[in-house]
Amino acid sequence: MCQAGCIFDPREAEDPAGEDDTCWIPPNAPTDVFSNLDCGLGSAGNSSYERSLDPDFVFIPRPGYDGPGNFEEWDFTQEMDFVTKLKGDYQGERSIRFGDAEGRFERWDVATSDATYWGEYRITLDSGTGTDPDIFAGKAEFHIVRGTKGWVIKKWEDYDVVDSFPTSANIRGSYQQ
Repeated sequence: MCQAGCIFDPREAEDPAGEDDTCWIPPNAPTDVFSNLDCGLGSAGNSSYERSLDPDFVFIPRPGYDGPGNFEEWDFTQEMDFVTKLKGDYQGERSIRFGDAEGRFERWDVATSDATYWGEYRITLDSGTGTDPDIFAGKAEFHIVRGTKGWVIKKWEDYDVVDSFPTSANIRGSYQQ
């Protein structure tokens, strides 16, 4: 029997899913991908974000984009490298809102094995240093497909700006080497 203060006192069990998976939901519907991408961006680890991407993921900047970066070969690997670097620079809160302020899209087309949503997104990145967060926003087409483990995003294609905010291509392009 152990007395008070014994080093063998029982402790709370850790969550076996780990910190990165606490907000993950099984992607049983196409819109679950949006929640999981937000979860993954906000988490310390990358597994929730990574599991939300199709292995053939591509990002395409809006027509006429003339900012930093070369997007001819932006794929799954480029996206994960970008997210890892971004999290190193933005230690504070990070989030992505898909759809308008109420989560609605301009239009959508959902079928049995794929879905496409057209509408706004807003990425908010806080450096954790007490300065105002950086905001990136635009309008995009999000093509989502049913994978072997649920729905995943296959294509993110920007098509317009929102107000005077830089689009996601600006932040992605600034992290390319």
